[in-house]
Amino acid sequence: GRPQRCLVLERLDGNLLEWIHEKAFLDDNLPKSMARQVLMAVAAVPNFGVAHLDIKPAQFCVVPVTGVTLVKLIDFDSAIHFDGAAAVERLSGATWQWAAPEVAAVLSDGGEFAEVFMPTKAQAVAVDLFGTGLVLRAVLLPDDAEPYATLAEARAGKPSLANLRESCQKLVEPLLRFDPTARPSAATQLASAFFTGSVTQMSGFARTMDEKAAARQREVLGAVGEVGSKVDDVIGKVDGLRAALEDGLARMDLNHAAVAGRLAGLRAANDDDLARLREA
Repeated sequence: GRPQRCLVLERLDGNLLEWIHEKAFLDDNLPKSMARQVLMAVAAVPNFGVAHLDIKPAQFCVVPVTGVTLVKLIDFDSAIHFDGAAAVERLSGATWQWAAPEVAAVLSDGGEFAEVFMPTKAQAVAVDLFGTGLVLRAVLLPDDAEPYATLAEARAGKPSLANLRESCQKLVEPLLRFDPTARPSAATQLASAFFTGSVTQMSGFARTMDEKAAARQREVLGAVGEVGSKVDDVIGKVDGLRAALEDGLARMDLNHAAVAGRLAGLRAANDDDLARLREA
């Protein structure tokens, strides 16, 4: 039969909230480990010249590995690429239940974009940070409903944090600030007291799991960076080959023009000779 092309994908065991609901009872520090990995994933995204722009719990899947559970950010279908500091694509989709207020503000009542939303890099990163805050709220408060019941609430951008412990509120609240420029980076929140101030209270199992998860995450990011470097090398070589090909084609065009000119000259000389023979 005809050859078939197959796309092989990594098997993932459900999304973040499903896993939290099933496994959280095993260790009280599990949501904290998940929250750390969510922030690590979001912090890495801008380093690759993109913004995700659809951050929500369903976009985080878990990968159980021996002794550790990894969280992976997936589905970059709504992501945009950057050219320097400016976005080069418009935002094409959003889930208003998990949207930042500046995104919800340009959505129609039907949830579609009522106007073009083309954010700068800083604005797009801020959108991802707000979504991250909503995801952390869901992770640390897994029995709660979605942050917003209506689009109007999403536009107001004030999800309730009343049921979160004070330490959790200090982690989540800054990411949910209405002013995009006031939201701290994911790296800043990773260094917050929520993580650093409670290490001594963590069980040995949870601490080991957290350390392994962080090490594995760094390993994966390093591997992605190496792949990116190799891709850049290949692109450079392709550009070199393209330039050489274009140069060769240009020379062929010059040679063709020279040959055509020479043939035209010979044809003219031949016509002159024929004319003289007729006159003779």
